[in-house]
Amino acid sequence: MATTKYKFVPSQEHESLQFKDIDYIEFYIGNAYQATHFYRTAFGFTPIAYTGLEKGVRNRVSFVVEQGNIRLVLKSGLGPNSPIADHVNLHGDGVKDIAFTVDDATHVFEEATKRGGCHIMEPTVFEDQKGQVIKAPIAAYGDTVHSFIQRDAYDGVFFPNYQGVQNPLSPVLAGLSAIDHVAISVEHGKLDQCVDFYSQVLGFHQLHQEDISNEYSGMHYTVVQNSTGRIKFPIAEPASHKRKSQIEEYLMFYRGQGVQHIALLSDDIVRTVKALRTNGIEFLRMPDTYYDMLILLLKKPTTSRVCISIIYLKSKQSEPRTALPFCPSTPVLHKKYEIHLEKSLIFKYLRGR
Repeated sequence: MATTKYKFVPSQEHESLQFKDIDYIEFYIGNAYQATHFYRTAFGFTPIAYTGLEKGVRNRVSFVVEQGNIRLVLKSGLGPNSPIADHVNLHGDGVKDIAFTVDDATHVFEEATKRGGCHIMEPTVFEDQKGQVIKAPIAAYGDTVHSFIQRDAYDGVFFPNYQGVQNPLSPVLAGLSAIDHVAISVEHGKLDQCVDFYSQVLGFHQLHQEDISNEYSGMHYTVVQNSTGRIKFPIAEPASHKRKSQIEEYLMFYRGQGVQHIALLSDDIVRTVKALRTNGIEFLRMPDTYYDMLILLLKKPTTSRVCISIIYLKSKQSEPRTALPFCPSTPVLHKKYEIHLEKSLIFKYLRGR
């Protein structure tokens, strides 16, 4: 398990670094071919790029899949001695890199490291006949990194030495449009350090902070976002209680700190859920009593400050109630069994779940 030590410069001295958006999220996984098929057939992603043996890459294979403004890189090692294989052996399938699109990767890298960020690799130019991309990664938490990507001088499909996927099979589109947020789980006592990393090194600011607990479980969490609000990271650490929280379970199964789930935006949540269920994705089903309790909760004046992780949707045709993995910021009760929903669908990425 990796441990990163930082020496931060006070945040008030620095402005936010200019990130345009999340460029891609890179997964280290056991079988990139199988994962690509799964994301295409189940979640409606389109494979757009590939690199591997055919491109002279001897130690790994990578597929890039897209939907809307979401870009995922699915990468596997081709032997037992690669860093990718080591990562998968320790953590199972998981997120390795959350990359940011920037105008000047070298400047952002130098500013971040000056503020206390730990560099992984100096800014490096990758190029082919389509142009060049500059990449500069720094350490984040656990074994996860953030890469700064400058691609204004590149006209290729994704990255130098990747080739386009010819005649990909058409997926059943699910209506997913963008990444809403990426949730991070850290060890007990590491929440403040992780928040300081984002605020003092990258210039993010705190959006929300809350302690959630009951008799048996609990967690502390803080949400940080960049200056434009396009990039958001809820960060959670476990609180001491009688039983293990979901954060502790994640840390145990993943064997370290990392990305617990990725939330994806949908333009039409009902159509998205129907499409995903048709594709074979299962959603939680909960007893009616949970929904009755939710109605009482929505009547409280503090509801707008409560993040409800699972809510129910019941159609006018009285279809079975379906628990959606969902995180609205301000749910509003419209009728007895109808709720206006913020269009944000959460897919949990948790080993062993």
